[in-house]
Amino acid sequence: MINLMGKTPEEATAALRAAGFRGELEINRSALECVDAEKKPGYINCQNPDVGQLAYRNHHVNVTVYQAPTHTGRITRDQLERMKGMTVEEAKKYLRSVGHTGEVVVKEDQVHFHQGCAKDRVCDYGPNGASTGDRITLVLNKKSVDITLPD
Repeated sequence: MINLMGKTPEEATAALRAAGFRGELEINRSALECVDAEKKPGYINCQNPDVGQLAYRNHHVNVTVYQAPTHTGRITRDQLERMKGMTVEEAKKYLRSVGHTGEVVVKEDQVHFHQGCAKDRVCDYGPNGASTGDRITLVLNKKSVDITLPD
């Protein structure tokens, strides 16, 4: 079987036809789980038969097209995680794009320093999940860090 991973269903169908397969592409018909599958919405992240496995040219090919989990009226933790590393303006724009209508508060973290998080970028957020109208806090590293060296 040819590799269909990372392709859209349309691209996968064209690739199957070009390789001489005549069976149908069955999308999300059966529950397939692939280890370390990429989670890119709208793209194939699992297939059966597996890549390299022998397959009859007339048999159906089952694939899973990844769809990001959504909950009407909610913003998921996965959606919120995508804000990390964004500027405040990028994060606000992103929140609007996922349906957020509530208040956005920006604060400096007074307790923790988020290593690897660039200056003026979202390092954390709160809460971990929210309704679209809830207040969301964007957490940035403190602008200056007090360091006291021993004598």
